[in-house]
Amino acid sequence: MKKVPDAMIVKIPDFRAVTSGLVPWDEVFGAFGQWQEAHMHLFKGVIFDSPDFLTGKDDKGEWFWGIKDEVTQADVAPYEITEFQGGLYAVAVSIDGDGKSHNKVRAKVEKWLKTTNFTEDKSRVKMGHMIYVDDEIQKGLGYHQMNLYVPVKLKGKS
Repeated sequence: MKKVPDAMIVKIPDFRAVTSGLVPWDEVFGAFGQWQEAHMHLFKGVIFDSPDFLTGKDDKGEWFWGIKDEVTQADVAPYEITEFQGGLYAVAVSIDGDGKSHNKVRAKVEKWLKTTNFTEDKSRVKMGHMIYVDDEIQKGLGYHQMNLYVPVKLKGKS
């Protein structure tokens, strides 16, 4: 029987990042988003040649951007540098900004994980990530793609 996966497993390395902190969503995409646009020279790719991951909790968001090794706290003020803990993640694509799509894809990933030797690692957070914000792709699909990341670990591993 040929296996066709619903998701893929990727390994994200640990990396230094600047973070918005856990703040209201309008601040993530407002003040921090504007700051980030003006400081693109500080960032480096982490996975798929892209530097950022977005997560949320309790109606707030946090954006992490991988930074170059030589970047200092003074370079990122008023934001903070943090060490982002990488690891294994199950990844599947969803429609950006569509909560119903996100929920459907996450449920599919959870179901798929039951067929593997992986389980969700609840010590780390679920994330989203847009690899391509591209007008041609959006025009062809009718939406922007959002990769959803579920942290995983091998079953039986603490």
